[in-house]
Amino acid sequence: MAGSIYNKVVLNVDGDLELDMLQDARFWHPHSAGGNIAEIMGGEWNVTFGDYATMILNVPEGLYGHIAAGTWWIDWANADFSRVPLNQTIMVSFDIRIRAANYTGNVWLRIALASAFQDPKSLEGYSVKYTELDLYDSPQALSHPQGDIKNGGNIIFKGGDVTEFRCDSISISEWIHYEFNLTIWHEKAWGDIAKTGLLESVYIVIEVDCRECMGYKGTAYAVVDVDNLWIYKLT
Repeated sequence: MAGSIYNKVVLNVDGDLELDMLQDARFWHPHSAGGNIAEIMGGEWNVTFGDYATMILNVPEGLYGHIAAGTWWIDWANADFSRVPLNQTIMVSFDIRIRAANYTGNVWLRIALASAFQDPKSLEGYSVKYTELDLYDSPQALSHPQGDIKNGGNIIFKGGDVTEFRCDSISISEWIHYEFNLTIWHEKAWGDIAKTGLLESVYIVIEVDCRECMGYKGTAYAVVDVDNLWIYKLT
């Protein structure tokens, strides 16, 4: 941020993957909808670490799921960072390359930056809300009836504890750099609730649904590289 009067306070560790692979896996916490991918998913659903993180998701017809990697403060960080208040400016920057996004039929396929915060004022005593900024979507994902894309809006889906925005439709095989103000996007999604929220996670996610019973049908295969994932606050 050239010329900025702000100072950056970095909130995560190993965003540039300069540690060894075991530490990379610890601080990037790769996981899937089905559990710990290192234990049960194998090469079809996987995250590997080297010069950058590589996420692979291969979903056959009739199945669904997601794979994710990034930062979850509640898993490893010091108490000061375990719940970062959103009543301040929280930013995220990262580099991403989609190497493959192949699908057949009318599959739901999304690649997004996702972030979650805890709502300490929830009537249930604990609630987590998700704000997701989509960078790549299949046509089926863009046509969800709980979104407003067809009317010229930028909401792909809004329901329950999730709001998904369309932020880009990036080219395949090119490294792209992004920087987002997470505070602003959470407030767009959830209004004043976000102002008292406690940031819980920031991560990259690939999500696929190939189930005919949900109105989707086909197969999907995606490979995504991520590097220089940094979350910081401005002071």
